[in-house]
Amino acid sequence: PGSLPTGVAIDENLHVAAVVNYNDRSVWLFQVPAPATTPSATPLGKIDLSTLIPATAPTTPPTPSPFPYAIGIDSQTHRGIVAFASTNVGFIVNLDPTQAASVCLPGQPPASTATYCPIAAVTLNTGANPQVALEPRVDLAYVTPGGGGNLSVVDLQHVAAQARIPIKSATRTSNVVTVTTTTAHNLNPGNPGTVLISGLPPGTNMTIFDGTFSVTS
Repeated sequence: PGSLPTGVAIDENLHVAAVVNYNDRSVWLFQVPAPATTPSATPLGKIDLSTLIPATAPTTPPTPSPFPYAIGIDSQTHRGIVAFASTNVGFIVNLDPTQAASVCLPGQPPASTATYCPIAAVTLNTGANPQVALEPRVDLAYVTPGGGGNLSVVDLQHVAAQARIPIKSATRTSNVVTVTTTTAHNLNPGNPGTVLISGLPPGTNMTIFDGTFSVTS
């Protein structure tokens, strides 16, 4: 299953292999067989990544949504991080089948009976070929930019719950977009990171507000 695999990582405790597929924007999970046993070609489950990043303003020629490229897994938390090519956001995914569906991002139920799903978005700055490395026993993932951007460090142990925040208004002046939310967004002013916006209608000048954006203030 999947199309054009570009990355693989293994949970050494669950004995699960996760394969990132570039073309169909997915992660497929397989059981790693015990010694002297026959491997199974039937996957344990799938994580659909195709709807996570909102479509941005149309361009000529059209610009496709970012593609997932690499994955790393922390075998203690049973969480993985997926780095996409040439964008400013990545996603933490849950590989622990005993977790409740409530750990999944809103609107992202597991695509299989086990709770394999994205649980959080994280700010990354990547080029065309990012890679992921894990530091054992400290639950830290290091994401190399792969041709552009900066090295990112992600804590896979302490992942804050994320929710959808309703937007009251969005305006664009001199190519600066100001967004007002109806409830507190709790972004850290010193390091606000990247936000995902979806579902907003075009502005008066046909400004498209959907997409992933780095917050400046």
